[in-house]
Amino acid sequence: MTPQRLSTDDPQQILDLANRFAEAQALLAAVELGLFTALRGGGATADELCRRLELDPQPAADFLHLLIALGLLDKDGEKFRNSEAAERFLVEGEPGYLGSSLGYYSRLMYPSWGTVAGALRGTAVGSGDAPRGDHWTSGFYASVVGDRGTLEDFLDGLDSYNSVPGQLLAEAVDWSGYGSALDVGGARGHHASHIAQVAPHLSVGVFDLPQLRPHFEELMAKRGVSERTRFHGGDFFTDALPAADVVIFGDVLHNWSPDVRRMLVRKAAQAVNPGGLLLVFDRMMDDGRSDKAKLIASLSMFLATRGGGSEYLESECRGYLTEAGFEGVTARPFGTAGHVLVTGGKPR
Repeated sequence: MTPQRLSTDDPQQILDLANRFAEAQALLAAVELGLFTALRGGGATADELCRRLELDPQPAADFLHLLIALGLLDKDGEKFRNSEAAERFLVEGEPGYLGSSLGYYSRLMYPSWGTVAGALRGTAVGSGDAPRGDHWTSGFYASVVGDRGTLEDFLDGLDSYNSVPGQLLAEAVDWSGYGSALDVGGARGHHASHIAQVAPHLSVGVFDLPQLRPHFEELMAKRGVSERTRFHGGDFFTDALPAADVVIFGDVLHNWSPDVRRMLVRKAAQAVNPGGLLLVFDRMMDDGRSDKAKLIASLSMFLATRGGGSEYLESECRGYLTEAGFEGVTARPFGTAGHVLVTGGKPR
């Protein structure tokens, strides 16, 4: 990535950087209000939208025209319509809908950016006896699984946020030489179901907190793979991982501190059968930390986990696997959202 160069002749560029936060908030607000879904396949005047969505007409006029400036709405006479991109990606129920993912960012990621200065000073990610880091993350997941409504929303956002398509993961390995796979932290089995569909001979498991079992069973039944999938309830801090030929950590290690990442990879080394594989994918960075989107994602994760998680270097991940005894460790780009897939083999 080529770093952005700002001109010394135009101070507005600096102000424009600050305005991007407001632009993001406008998008998130429109999704939360259901504005794009309300305009599905047609148009509406400002007054009609205000009545339908119970909006205050005074700020709504500016808000709707801001969405036009952002390329999210078009206007035909007095009627506002979704842009083609908004109709495809921001209308609930459409195949490309990103609203659940944006809601995930809105609830968990963006609010924490208001504390970034304090976090850099070490004062805003927890104070006194307040949980922070890995302890906060553990408590967060415990609170999510303890409330069914919250958990349903979280799982919807998680599946949408997970930008590595299940089909891509299913095709990342020649499964013909393996008999079992385990997705650690696999939630309700989004990835596991795709692997089971691609490799019918394979026994596919998910290891996650016990409260996720009914959500897993529901999805597996819906996708027709119940007979070849299994849920293992447990806590990877206190329980051993079930044995499998291939163990997967997908968008998991970045939730935790480096010490926990190392611990989890060591546990995986015990769980992988001889001759098997460990797969790890996250939005890993290069040693030069040159990708802006990954840097933002890393800081967002640090802030959201109160100083526990972050994205990490590809070279760090290769080191975790090598330290744990895996051989032939390789790394390659994975998907279109900046993920990197690191693979290591357990000696026979």
